[in-house]
Amino acid sequence: MALSAALLAVIPLIFSTPSSAATARPKAPKASCRIEIGNAHLSTHLREARGFNAVKVNAVSICNVPQSNVKLTVQIYKVGLFRDYLISEKYTNPLRPTSSGLRVENQGTFKRCTSNRKSSFYGVAFAEATIAGQKFAAPPARSLRIVPLDCGT
Repeated sequence: MALSAALLAVIPLIFSTPSSAATARPKAPKASCRIEIGNAHLSTHLREARGFNAVKVNAVSICNVPQSNVKLTVQIYKVGLFRDYLISEKYTNPLRPTSSGLRVENQGTFKRCTSNRKSSFYGVAFAEATIAGQKFAAPPARSLRIVPLDCGT
């Protein structure tokens, strides 16, 4: 009987959690962030709302944890004979409330067409952001396709 009483005293110790594990803080989730960039296209909105044709590229910075002070830069390149030409660059204002959160969009990068001459375009996007108090930089992401459009710049 003394043996069974001793076993009953030891069993709760085996299955209990150590006090240090019970008070340990859970780890914050590791940031998983990316930039998604669309292909160059002729903007329907600019044509309908402002009356001109323009090539446009949109991008979004997506993160599974809150990001703040995001500066999401989008560049539009025109394919040239010997090199490609940067024709437009816009970035989000890191101080605006729209530059914080799980998703930050840049839909304001465009270049007005000056003719209907066919040209080929692509976009590049990169970002800087603050995540959990630390500054991070995302490497450049490029559009999947080079798109020929009736848009001379």
